[in-house]
Amino acid sequence: MDSTTITSPSYVVFDAMASHAFQVWGQSASVQLNVNNLFNRSYYTDAFMYVALFGAVTYGAPRSFMATASIAF
Repeated sequence: MDSTTITSPSYVVFDAMASHAFQVWGQSASVQLNVNNLFNRSYYTDAFMYVALFGAVTYGAPRSFMATASIAF
């Protein structure tokens, strides 16, 4: 392998979602929780070389949570 080749290990990232639908004052409502990178794995989204022996990698996002609530009128 020459000095201009970059290799990075393979990775698997798990995302999860749970939701619940219900009625509020006769209207449809729901709550939802999303978790990205459930097991908080470190990974690189890309890697590149500036010049031989000098490069950079971009780290993937750490575990994150997002909760949403909605009601239909």
